[in-house]
Amino acid sequence: MLNFRRRKEYQLLPGRLEILILFLLPLLLLPFYFQSYAESGDLSYHIILEDQEIAHFTDNRAYGEFTLPELPTVIFSFSERGLAIVENNCPDGFCLRQQAIKRPGEKIYCLPKLLILEVRGDEAEYDYVTPVH
Repeated sequence: MLNFRRRKEYQLLPGRLEILILFLLPLLLLPFYFQSYAESGDLSYHIILEDQEIAHFTDNRAYGEFTLPELPTVIFSFSERGLAIVENNCPDGFCLRQQAIKRPGEKIYCLPKLLILEVRGDEAEYDYVTPVH
């Protein structure tokens, strides 16, 4: 005699509640993921060459490409995406492959030229490494 047993299917939550949690919860958290720091108005962009700041500006600067007298071979780009290097004659080209920086604490390094692009703001004042006294 064959004995066919039915498997019990266990559900953690009723079907509709699972769908509600799985789809609506991420939608509620989405605004926190795409939080924009540019709206705060207190961001500043700094260009540092050999430990000396050669230029800085705020996020209300006009968009476009520009160069600096200290670095005539480097072309910078400032857009809604942030600050980036678009042309440079350094041997490795690592700085050209970096995304534009826009959030406090983000940096782009060009080691052959000892060049640093940095975004500063209230949120970047302390990080997990900085000791607080």
